Amino acid sequence: MNSTGHGVEKVVLSFNPDKAPGPDGFNAHFFQVCWGIIKHDVCKAVSNFFRSGKLLKEVNSTFLKLIPKVDNPEVFEEFRPISLCNVLVKKISKFFLNPLREVLDELVGPHQSAFIKGRNISENILLAHELVRNFHRDKGTPKFCAKLDIRKVYDSVPWDAVLNTLESLKFPSIWVRWII
Repeated sequence: MNSTGHGVEKVVLSFNPDKAPGPDGFNAHFFQVCWGIIKHDVCKAVSNFFRSGKLLKEVNSTFLKLIPKVDNPEVFEEFRPISLCNVLVKKISKFFLNPLREVLDELVGPHQSAFIKGRNISENILLAHELVRNFHRDKGTPKFCAKLDIRKVYDSVPWDAVLNTLESLKFPSIWVRWII
């Protein structure tokens, strides 16, 4: 980001103005409409984060909202949790994401199809279908298939492993400190 804040301005103007506001009550529309007035303060706040690595807890707070996946949900699995972050945190996150996008194809194997731009998780469904469609036949090599529940995998990955991985991939130490 340069001293005039063009990097922050580009990120601010790229946000969908109609998304829900975060805990501070401001959505991207407010930032876009009032940019001429608040530009200096927003750029100063973002620069201060990258200099100190710290955010006020009020800025870094998030609301969690449960969106029903079905009519009349009765159990937790029938809800989709979303997080409503403050726009300033979203802006800072964009600065992390953009450099990461440049190296993502090198970091993620070609068989990972979910959550990567240009790849589609439905490819895994088609592949699974192809693999198991003849399992019912008795002839040929014995077959085995297991469905694993990885829903809590992110809760069980030790932070040390994440940090060691980022360091081994030569991410700058200051960048690594910002995400922890």
